Order: sequence, then structure tokens, then C-alpha cells
Amino acid sequence: IVPVEATGDEALSPSSDRDPAEVERLRPPSLPADLLTLTKPRITTMVLITMMGGAFLAGRVGHTAGWTTASLLMAVAGTALIVSGANTLNMYLERDSDRLMARTRNRPLPTGRMAPEVALWFGLALSAISVPLLTFGVNALTGLLAERAAQVVTVEIDARLQRVDGVLVAQVGDGDEAIAPQDLEQS
Repeated sequence: IVPVEATGDEALSPSSDRDPAEVERLRPPSLPADLLTLTKPRITTMVLITMMGGAFLAGRVGHTAGWTTASLLMAVAGTALIVSGANTLNMYLERDSDRLMARTRNRPLPTGRMAPEVALWFGLALSAISVPLLTFGVNALTGLLAERAAQVVTVEIDARLQRVDGVLVAQVGDGDEAIAPQDLEQS
């Protein structure tokens, strides 16, 4: 008797002879997991820590009449959304070059697990929600700075100017971490 190799869903079923850890590793990520991957949660978390550190160091948390818990929560939520949107749009723009690098070739867009249009609309939606949240939940200047810094600097400069004559150049920074602690007082 010659064993027949399982294919498709049979190879990933719990009843197969494969190790359960290998089965889980081979299972394609779900749409929610892929959407989360597009937001680069570790980078977003680092930006939120920077934002909270800036707010703390500025002495504005609970110590200024114009600064409220609600505006802090709006600032955190809006910052998370604008950074996640910019990261998603960055992955959308970099999908072709991500196919070429070992570190990035297993992301949702280079592997084809997700249509580029889904990532584009997801990034635009996150950004579209964040700007009014920051504008009306914190203040107009914060909303404007978020829109300009995170979208223009992170997406356009980071994605478009990384390569100069085919050579990858070092980045100085994304720019989005610079906007979070600025001007958090209500206007």
C-alpha cells in the first residue's frame, strides 16, 4: 500500500497525521488576522506609547482644565487609527517590493491572500475615521497634523522615496510619532 499525500483542506484537518502545530502554521490566516497584520500592530503600539509618554511628560493628563479623560481617549483612539491607516496604505504601496524580500514576502498582499483593493479601502477607511475623531475629539490642529503627518509623510515619503536609483536608503523616521503629543489641549 502506497500512502497518498493529502491535499487542500484534508492536509489541514485535525484528523490528518500531521503535527497539530504544523497544521496551524500551514493554515491560511483569516481576513481579520490579515487586516490586523496590515496595521502593523507593533509599530502602532510603539507610536501609542510615544504619544502617551509625550502627554505624560507634557504634564497635561488631568492637570489642565482643557484636558479631559475623554480627549485623552479620543487622542489614543485617533492616533491608533491614523497610524494603522498609514501603515496599511504603506503596505498597499509597497506590495510589489515586499514580494522580493524574505522578511516581507509572507504578508497578505504579496502572497495574494488579500486583494490590493481591500487593503486600499481598509487603509482609507481607518484614516477617514481618525481625522474627524481627532479634529472633534481633541482639536482641529491635532486632526490637521494627524492627516498631514501620517498620510503625507508616512505614506508618500516613506513609500515613494526609500529607493534612490535602485538603492534602498535609510529612513530617518516615519513622522507619525511626532504628531501624537502635540497640541492635545482642547482649543
